[in-house]
Amino acid sequence: MQNHTFEVQHHQKTIQLKATKLFIYHQAEIIEAKSKKREVYYLIFYKYQFINAVKATKIRLNSFLARALQTDMAYTPSHPFCEKLLSSHKPYKMMPYQALLTKLKKHYTPQEMAYILTFFESFYPKKQLYQEIKSIFYEYRRNGQLFLGYRILRVLMGFAPGSKFVKDVANDLTFQKYEALYRDMSDELYKKDLLFTEVWLNQHLNHDKSFQQLLHLLKNEERWIDVLGLYAHKLMQNPSEFFYLPLINLLQEHFNEKERLLFLEQLSSKTPTFLPLLQDLFDLYVKMEYMDQVLTLLSTGSFKLHKEQMVKLSEMLETQKMNTDVLEPKKLQIVIKHILHKFPEKAEGLLHKYVKELLEIKEPAYIKEWLTPFLELCSDQTIFEQIEVMEKESRELENMQALGELYYEFQQFDKALECFSWEMELNPSDPKPLQWLSKVYADMGNTDEADAYRKLCIELQRFA
Repeated sequence: MQNHTFEVQHHQKTIQLKATKLFIYHQAEIIEAKSKKREVYYLIFYKYQFINAVKATKIRLNSFLARALQTDMAYTPSHPFCEKLLSSHKPYKMMPYQALLTKLKKHYTPQEMAYILTFFESFYPKKQLYQEIKSIFYEYRRNGQLFLGYRILRVLMGFAPGSKFVKDVANDLTFQKYEALYRDMSDELYKKDLLFTEVWLNQHLNHDKSFQQLLHLLKNEERWIDVLGLYAHKLMQNPSEFFYLPLINLLQEHFNEKERLLFLEQLSSKTPTFLPLLQDLFDLYVKMEYMDQVLTLLSTGSFKLHKEQMVKLSEMLETQKMNTDVLEPKKLQIVIKHILHKFPEKAEGLLHKYVKELLEIKEPAYIKEWLTPFLELCSDQTIFEQIEVMEKESRELENMQALGELYYEFQQFDKALECFSWEMELNPSDPKPLQWLSKVYADMGNTDEADAYRKLCIELQRFA
């Protein structure tokens, strides 16, 4: 799914939408999306199966959707949950009400149909939905299937608790014998009304028993997105390995490295000090060679690296070129200090490499200051002396030749060319800057310019 965009079919019209959020709430998955005209749409799923796409004009107060939008199980469109849902369901169609009823009757039990209809309170008239659910109840009662009818009544009690009809039927002696079963939330109810049980357990997640029962239910149905969401929810409330270790195992089972990284990044924003998560993030960043993210993570000082991580990081620093567009020297400084305290023998190579890269974006005066914390860690002071000379000579135009040679040593060819060009202007009778200009252009692969300056140098020396 490129750029989190997808298409919805409405009659003969195709609407292009861009996902903005995913909400997971009480057996439903709801993807919020916007059109190019900034209109809001919702894709409604039930247990990962697409039900319908609807356009939102307003959200009814305290409706199923309004409650879902308040859940903390909310995810960005880049989250793997959103990617998984959208990649497995195409095309999406906006169905009118009667077509929705036909689809639900064909694919779901009457109880599931009644419950799913409650998702759409903000999009279809509540009275229409209420009458449809009530007709399912009447069908069961006519057939003498009183407990099945009472299960539908429980859906109505959640959907329209103030209804006189619902109150009267709930108090009817015919159905009173079932009320105790629901009031006590017995193990028998777990077997007889799984849909209601799951809703109730979701509402009581703060109780350990409810959490474990819901976990068991979700695992039995292989709803691993919900299981992961549940572990993440508990981890945000109480960061501990009790919730984190099974979460990591599930991530490794169902997601690739990039997806695991996206999941953990979003989770870490809610649990920024949880050490095991930060360690796993670091390992993924190093493995995928995301240097910028490594620097950001380590600069927070939230955790210390163990030996194996230090080795991996030092290898990464030695081999990878930094993106100078986003390079943050202060973060880089912190990380290199980590490495040099452990591996002081790497000082010369690392400092030379990163001074060379910093010279692309910073002046010698800045780099001189940046190097200061490393003075006591290095036995070889050559690079400090070179930068100090560069810093002094950059102040005066008459020192352009020496400055250019130092820039050349650090392979800063563009800055070296600038210095030698200045020197050529200041001392037009001196062949030395012409020789260096030819040399630099040759090293850059620009043979035409190299030959031109070589000829100028020969001409100058001939008439000297």
